[in-house]
Amino acid sequence: MIKVEAVERGDLTRQLGADPALSEANMGVSFLAQNTDKKSVTGNLKVPQGRTLFLKLLCTAYVFVGYFRPGVMKR
Repeated sequence: MIKVEAVERGDLTRQLGADPALSEANMGVSFLAQNTDKKSVTGNLKVPQGRTLFLKLLCTAYVFVGYFRPGVMKR
């Protein structure tokens, strides 16, 4: 499973509830629980290279789950 995250900030749950003494690489417990065995990559869909990478990944996917505002995918 591959998860595409925003380039500069990543997934918000990386920081939520993060405790350096308890979690690996100072990641939030929620992030660790929800993303076990996932590979994460970053991509910027606003630039051609980012869109190309995203479309290549999408062509090999069985399932795509997107959390975009209405109209973003159409754009």
